[in-house]
Amino acid sequence: MKMLKLLFLISLVSLNSFGQIDSSKSEKNVLTDQNGTVEKAKNNITYIGTNIGMAIPLGDFGNQTLSNPKAGLASGGLSFSLVNFGAIFGGKFGLHIRYFANAHAMKSGVNQAWGYGSIMVGPSYTFDVFKNAYVDIKPSIGLMSSLIQANKETIREGSGLGLGLGSQFRYNFARKWAVTFNLDYSTTSQNMKSVNNGVGNPYTQSIAAFSTNLGAIYYFKAPVYK
Repeated sequence: MKMLKLLFLISLVSLNSFGQIDSSKSEKNVLTDQNGTVEKAKNNITYIGTNIGMAIPLGDFGNQTLSNPKAGLASGGLSFSLVNFGAIFGGKFGLHIRYFANAHAMKSGVNQAWGYGSIMVGPSYTFDVFKNAYVDIKPSIGLMSSLIQANKETIREGSGLGLGLGSQFRYNFARKWAVTFNLDYSTTSQNMKSVNNGVGNPYTQSIAAFSTNLGAIYYFKAPVYK
């Protein structure tokens, strides 16, 4: 329950406005062979979804050595993508938006936890796997926010540029719906400062994590299968 509350808090910290993408001009056009089997999804598609899973801290962020000033002391945690939006043009190249938040307990001997999140954007490229199944490769960039809580009170906050690289497996089980399995790597260097009477000088914390998530997406404009 504490992790879910922290994810919600990070959502409020990192949320900013992003534009609506108009998909009303998408085309319906699918290539088929002589047997009517879909060869490639050539029509433009747009979708939105969500997913949830686990986040694994990497490098200094997951270091548990209390005497190491670079150690983030983060343990395994939760990963939640509140918005997983994509637009694919002609079946291959596209754009995506990922609004996510991760939360990790800290092995510091006290009741502390990390949280961080971002709205990240970037291009995408889609590979056909088999009929109704695709893999999307999605690099991304965005401003990332972070915080540390102690006994449910925020004592430090940070911000910095974030980079990501992800892959998404999509299986269309219905014309408008697909299940997804996502693998995402994210990294950032956060400029941390104390807030709410927290003690300590400003410092820089490296954050890197690998997440594995399961989810679903809904197609606003879906492939048309014959």
